[in-house]
Amino acid sequence: FGIGRALPIVAIAPVVHRPSGVAALRTMAERPGILRGARIVDATAIALAAVLLLAGEAKAANNLGPGWDPSASADTVAWATASGGVLVSGGARTALPGRPALGGSLVAWRTDTTNVHVATAGDLTPVLDLQLAYVDAVGVSDRWLVTRERRPDGGDSLVARALGTPDQATVVASVAPPAQLGRPSLDGDVLVFHVATRRESRIVTADLAAGTSQTVRRSRSAQLAHPSTLAGRLLYVRQTATAQLLELGTLAPGSRNRVLYRLGSP
Repeated sequence: FGIGRALPIVAIAPVVHRPSGVAALRTMAERPGILRGARIVDATAIALAAVLLLAGEAKAANNLGPGWDPSASADTVAWATASGGVLVSGGARTALPGRPALGGSLVAWRTDTTNVHVATAGDLTPVLDLQLAYVDAVGVSDRWLVTRERRPDGGDSLVARALGTPDQATVVASVAPPAQLGRPSLDGDVLVFHVATRRESRIVTADLAAGTSQTVRRSRSAQLAHPSTLAGRLLYVRQTATAQLLELGTLAPGSRNRVLYRLGSP
């Protein structure tokens, strides 16, 4: 059934086994005009619901422009675009030559698969420039730079470097294909990222100073992705078969979450 046909039948479903329900179905079959009228009413109701939904979402969020992989620190926001990246601070927009990540007072970006740059977010004063192996995502804080690097076997590795000693690299996590690691996000010494495997999806937090890590969220029925953390709180996306949810909770394993935003499943 198309949606226009399905809705009148759903409305009749509770009485379809009764004589009145049988008569209603017979009337719709014999007189197409009635069915067309019902479909028009249904379509109008669906359009009205969509308008109300979009209006509600518009009031709840501020659209800054097209892009992906957003990050924020204090009153500064950055995200990736098709031509590189955008940094917005104090109402002023600055174009960046690569996909950026904010953390603390710094911003990091990569200009290709081997060059990674770190600068102050306020005036883009250079802090660190590195040539690394294949890098496709970065995370930064005032103390650390974390890169996601592609291994020769096609697997992912997250590599941490203290900004004071960038020549000393530590592999925080590594997976073989088809498993994948999400992009890193940092708050001080705390790193969060997601891990996607064939059997499950999970979010991991690592204390880079202490060298410890733990899984804080896990699911076998939903995809957990794009986590970020600030002051002991965790924000991430939960993708189910029916919806996309933006959820907020604490970093404690298994903590209850609050749904901040909801979209229908793509």
